[in-house]
Amino acid sequence: MIARLKVQQLERWLRFSDRVMGSSEYTMGNVYFSYKDGLILRSTDGCLTSWVKVADCQPFHGEIAISTRLLRGFLMGESSQELELELFQDYLIIKSQHEVLRVKIATPKQREAMQPFEEVGETTTKQILKAFDFATASLEEGDMMKIGSLRNQIFLVGSTPTVLNLCQLEANLLKDFCFAMPYASTRRIVKSLDVYSLDEKTILGISQEKFTILTKEFGMQVCGEMDKIDPRLEELAFVKGEEVLPSGFQKFVSKAAVILPKDATLKITKTKKEIRFFASYGTIQYRGFVPCSEGLEFETEVSAHKLRSALSRMSSRLFVHVQDGYVKISDSSNRSVILKSSEG
Repeated sequence: MIARLKVQQLERWLRFSDRVMGSSEYTMGNVYFSYKDGLILRSTDGCLTSWVKVADCQPFHGEIAISTRLLRGFLMGESSQELELELFQDYLIIKSQHEVLRVKIATPKQREAMQPFEEVGETTTKQILKAFDFATASLEEGDMMKIGSLRNQIFLVGSTPTVLNLCQLEANLLKDFCFAMPYASTRRIVKSLDVYSLDEKTILGISQEKFTILTKEFGMQVCGEMDKIDPRLEELAFVKGEEVLPSGFQKFVSKAAVILPKDATLKITKTKKEIRFFASYGTIQYRGFVPCSEGLEFETEVSAHKLRSALSRMSSRLFVHVQDGYVKISDSSNRSVILKSSEG
C-alpha cells in the first residue's frame, strides 16, 4: 500500500487527534491507520473515538498503530508539501523530500469501525462547539452531560449539586431522544472542534451505547447511555426572564471566584434595593453588593467558580426568573444557569 499525504493537512489532523486523546493513556499515545474508501486516521481516549480520511490509497487489511510522537517529530520543520507512506508486512516507511522514517509495526489488528446509529438531528460543527462548551462549563471529572429533546428542540444539560447549565442547540430535530455522556470526553469534543475550526453540516445519531457526530470530513462516537431529561426542566427551559440583572452582577461573581477557594460557597441575596454577595471560608470573609431596581427577590447558595465559568460564556445582558424554588439566569442566546433557591 502506498499513500501520499499533504503535510499541512496531516499536521492539522494530528492536532485534532491530540485533542481527542487528551491526557488519556488508553492508547499509549498511538493513532491508527486503516482502509475505508481511503486512508483513515483513528484516535481515541477509550470513550471518544474519531475517524478521519487523510488520503486516498490502495486497500489493505487491518489497523496499524503508530506513535503520534514519531509522526509529530518527523513533521517538525518539514518543508515538503507531501509525504509518502508505504506499508509493508512488518514495517512502515514514511518519506519526505529529504528524509526517510522506517518503523517496525506489530501485526495489524482488526479495524475498529463506527457502530451503526440512528439519525436524530442535524446541525453544524460551530453550533456543537458553542453548545457543548457552555453545557460543560461548570462540570468536573466524573460528571455527565445530557443532550436530548424538549418540545421539538434539542437541549444540553450540565448538572452539578449547585449549578445547572442549560442551553439550546440550534438544530433540526429528527427524532426524540436523550443521551448522557462523560464530562472528560465532551470537553475533548470541544477542544477537537476548536482545532477543526470550520463550520460544516453535521449529523447527530445515537445507538444504545454511543452518540455520533458525523461530517463529510470526520466522524466521532462517544460512549454513554440512553437517559432522560428531568421533566421539571421542561417549563424552565422555555420560560423567559422578566427582569434584567444589573451590569455589575458578573463582576462580583468573578471577583468572589478569584478570592474564594474552589469548594467555598457564595450566598447571593436579591432584595428590593440591592443584590448582596456573601461568603465565609476559614480566615476569609467576602461581602459585596450592587444596587438594583425593585422586582423579584431570591436567595441562593452556589459555587462562585462554577457560576463564573458559566457566566463567562454568556452575553453581558442577563435576565432572571424565579419559579418553584429555582432561580434562572439567562441571556438572549438561549443559554441559562439554573440555581436552587434557598427559600424554595
